[in-house]
Amino acid sequence: MHILIPVFFNAPLGGLHENVLSTALYCKKNNCDVTVLCKPGLFQEKLNRLGIHTITTDFTEAELPQTLRKVVDLNDSNKIDIIHTHPFASRWFAQHIARYLKIPFVITFHGKHTNKIETYIHEVDLVFTVSEGIKDYLIDYLTKKNVANFKHKLFVMPNGVNRELFNKSIVPEIEKEKLNISLVSRLDQDKQFIIDIFYKALAFTSQQYTNKICWTIVGEGTQKDEMIRRGNEIAQGRNSIEFVGWKENEELLNEYINSDILIAPGRCALEGMSCGKPVIALGSKGYIGLIKENNWLDGVYSNFGGIGNKLESYVEGSIENDLKYVIESQEFRKNLGELSLNLIDQFYNEDNINGRLLGFYKMLFRANQNMTNTALESLDSYLLSIDYHSIELSNIEENKYLIKAKCMEIPGMKFAWYIYKDNKIYEKTSYSDNNVLSFNFTEKGSYRIKSYIKKNNSIVSCFSPYINID
Repeated sequence: MHILIPVFFNAPLGGLHENVLSTALYCKKNNCDVTVLCKPGLFQEKLNRLGIHTITTDFTEAELPQTLRKVVDLNDSNKIDIIHTHPFASRWFAQHIARYLKIPFVITFHGKHTNKIETYIHEVDLVFTVSEGIKDYLIDYLTKKNVANFKHKLFVMPNGVNRELFNKSIVPEIEKEKLNISLVSRLDQDKQFIIDIFYKALAFTSQQYTNKICWTIVGEGTQKDEMIRRGNEIAQGRNSIEFVGWKENEELLNEYINSDILIAPGRCALEGMSCGKPVIALGSKGYIGLIKENNWLDGVYSNFGGIGNKLESYVEGSIENDLKYVIESQEFRKNLGELSLNLIDQFYNEDNINGRLLGFYKMLFRANQNMTNTALESLDSYLLSIDYHSIELSNIEENKYLIKAKCMEIPGMKFAWYIYKDNKIYEKTSYSDNNVLSFNFTEKGSYRIKSYIKKNNSIVSCFSPYINID
């Protein structure tokens, strides 16, 4: 079985990358071929080092023809059986690959976004969400969009934790002068809610626990410099703050182990709990709080902060109350660490989750194993039919217009024009490489332009709006 995983991201590394890597390595370990379609860079290099085949693309519209050709060539040499994609640009690419090669495709939603799912859910075989809350959010959204017959496609598939790596038994906490609170997260604009809560937390500990707290910020991102500036401004030297950058594997494990309290979203919250640490969970969309006996179900339901309305739904004083509770009692920290471990063992063992995911792949493979993945039309014809092109009109002088064919750029395209006056052919131009025509309308009448685009033996066409010359 050969699985193609298209994944688009902005940050060079993050939780989404770890999710894809986990899936790819597990499938490879279980004798599946895996190809990841992603941007060139650190993640692609990491995949290659670990023996995962990659195809690189920048996921722009202009890159689609070349990328689709690469995937077609790959499919010719090693038939692709399943496409497992993720939202946004990678979903758009996956959709076209699946359409052209007739391959089943599934998608995972990680948070409170819809990615216009109502426009393509009829093409998707399975929709995975990382929590029940996100599944409910999609169901509510699709129901409001009057989409029918879709609920059977939705399944919950949480992010798992690598228990072989993040698996340390709780050791007795020794008395120490200062506690280490770690914020573990990407530090980009889409995490601004998390950053804002950090500022509130830092202000509280700097005022209430002067010289008793060390802050460690584990992560990288575009907001790091501003966080350093604001952090120093808020703390005024009363709490220390250390930015240690992005960490992975054993280095990340050590940051978790050396922390007394963790503030983290999603996968990072799960990894911290897997190390037996008390965790204050929040995400880019909402605040869950200190994971304890009365709210752990909220965390599981929301993927530890993936649902909410950011500061609008945040109750002022929450982070301060949670910190006070956990800072002032070593016994509370120990008990919450034990709860964290139990929670991970019950719901988030990565091998169990990946095994279930592979089971879904196998069912889809079984149902579609007789498909040949043979395209019914030429690739040129398919590419020309994508996003049916349009004509842009610009009035540059009184009766002179610049007429432009707007379409996906495919090398080797030719353009021809028919000018219609009062619904009869008035003038023609032959095929050329130029997608722009300048035309001066010298006679009164109602005009319309028809654009033809040709690549080899494939042709598409469309009409412009009417131009009335008085």
